[in-house]
Amino acid sequence: MERLKTALTDFGEKDSPTITDYNSLGETLSNINKDIISQCSMQGEDHDQLHIVLVPMLDNVDAIKNGQDIDKIKENNAALSKSLMLFFEYFEVRS
Repeated sequence: MERLKTALTDFGEKDSPTITDYNSLGETLSNINKDIISQCSMQGEDHDQLHIVLVPMLDNVDAIKNGQDIDKIKENNAALSKSLMLFFEYFEVRS
């Protein structure tokens, strides 16, 4: 999740990103999500709660990765950033 946060923060420093830039960001985020899912060892209630946060984030990433409408892409990027902020508010991150 820290990698997602870093990717979004770094991208936020770009001046006037294009649709192609957002689509590339989406590809990066998608690959990070694949790693998160493949390495997940959580079980039980914590795992279920994670899915409540993660599923909408996956949808946002897909919309960023495949979007062609810059305004919709920006909306999904903002929603993803908000969801990620909520993740760090409600989940303890261990290194």
